[in-house]
Amino acid sequence: MSLVTKRALFWGITLLLPLALLAAAELMLRATDTCAPEPLFAEVPGSRGALLKFNPWVTRRYFDSTQCALPNLAPELFTRVKGENVFRILCLGESTTAGFPFQSQVPFPPQLREILAHAYPQKWFCDNCLPE
Repeated sequence: MSLVTKRALFWGITLLLPLALLAAAELMLRATDTCAPEPLFAEVPGSRGALLKFNPWVTRRYFDSTQCALPNLAPELFTRVKGENVFRILCLGESTTAGFPFQSQVPFPPQLREILAHAYPQKWFCDNCLPE
């Protein structure tokens, strides 16, 4: 084996070995379902899968419950299948999205819903308030 071939083999192994180890670790974690992420949405019990809500445990993805209190998500319910005249917007954020530190503590998502409802009266902006 020539010197050039040995060097090429050395650098090939040196560069590919860390990637192979990471890929093996990833496959092992996926196969054992270790550190599986919490889904953003969860089925509403008793709805037979027709209604969804924000998963209250999804914040465990980002926060350690032993270090701080887990933030709560707004308890919005919505249908799994979006209606034809339904317009869905998801607002993710922190305290400002929840309405703090403003005096009236009015979060902007309900304000946005009202503004869009006036701009698009033919659309519904709330799955759980659809007409019967």
